[in-house]
Amino acid sequence: MQPVSSLNRRLAHAGYQLIEWLSPRLPLRTAFRLAQWAADAQWRRRAAREAVSTNLSRLLEIPAEDQAAVGRDVFRNFARYLVEFFAIRRPETPALAIEGGSHLERCRALGRGAILLSGHLGNWELGAVFIRRLGFPVTLVVLPHADPRTDRLFTRQRQRCGLNVIPLGEHSMGCCLRRLKAGDLLGVLGDWDVTGAGLPVPFGSGSLTMPRGLAVLSLRSGAPVLPVFLIREGRWAFRLFIEPAIWPDGSETGDAAVRSLTRRYADVLERYVRRFPEQWLMFHEAIQPLGSGLEAGPPRPTRSWRADRRGWGQVPRARSPEPSAVRR
Repeated sequence: MQPVSSLNRRLAHAGYQLIEWLSPRLPLRTAFRLAQWAADAQWRRRAAREAVSTNLSRLLEIPAEDQAAVGRDVFRNFARYLVEFFAIRRPETPALAIEGGSHLERCRALGRGAILLSGHLGNWELGAVFIRRLGFPVTLVVLPHADPRTDRLFTRQRQRCGLNVIPLGEHSMGCCLRRLKAGDLLGVLGDWDVTGAGLPVPFGSGSLTMPRGLAVLSLRSGAPVLPVFLIREGRWAFRLFIEPAIWPDGSETGDAAVRSLTRRYADVLERYVRRFPEQWLMFHEAIQPLGSGLEAGPPRPTRSWRADRRGWGQVPRARSPEPSAVRR
């Protein structure tokens, strides 16, 4: 992680406080328009665009002008993510469609915990909130913010939505194992390793370093990993994708098992990031050039990079994320 100056931390905290206060109070249309204006202003800063452009160039083979359009949408989607996160408890219920809900129901039937693998894609915070509203206990493993005041602000909002929080740190592994044993769904973001001990895996035309902890947790607890992604389909409208569970099969042990499972997680994650590149909210150089020990996989088909921008002009008819709405 890049060091954050004290001034930048204070400015960021003030911005988050303003978004927290405005998002539940302004009309949704106004809130999203202001968010887009702020995002476009940030996107115009060359330094802010460089890491996003690098990630996109190593993820997609597209013309430069289209890459710039996708990059701008990354900034806009980050602003939307913040408004959505702090507005989630307002009266207007978001429109939600769910694909693969039966995979969650199978975990419920087994009466055991599971690990929810997501990434900085779409709105991972709201994905956890929606799953909690379906009646599942959810605990999130989170990286604390550099500013403790900002960290308290985000933690408070998560807890208001019924989510438990485990800060990533020295004792987080033991806490995670206890929550899994208690039957919780444990939410983990797998597209950014902050420990310095992650595993590089092929990703796009380069490599992405993923945390070992996902596979280690699964192997130690016997819990499956369910890839889960909440994708934005319009203003205040989402689709929750739930992939089949990935189980440790026992055919490998030790580091070989960790590497094999992590590659499987990366394959699913890459498929969704390629499909929705404008919603992958990574503002550091996440995809590195291939090292000598890695080889790029074959090119994979991807959805058109021109994002579907329908629905931003009006609020769709609200539908509650009730368990009865879950479908394959």
